[in-house]
Amino acid sequence: MRADGPDPASWTGLVGVAEAARTRLNAWEDFRTEAEEYRELDNERVLVLIRATGRGKTSGLELGRMGSTGAVLFHVHD
Repeated sequence: MRADGPDPASWTGLVGVAEAARTRLNAWEDFRTEAEEYRELDNERVLVLIRATGRGKTSGLELGRMGSTGAVLFHVHD
């Protein structure tokens, strides 16, 4: 789920994750994320704190210079 930004949405399953990744990656050159910390929240959820780098294809914006950080919540069950 992406709650805000230019394209808020929610995805389910492997096909959904692939669709979300394609959409996000198309705007960037050399886009990468690196996990900085893993936090087990409970038996089904893991929060991963990340740092992103890359350059905007249109704007030339460098994410690394902005100190771009974020988090990804993985809900794993069954």
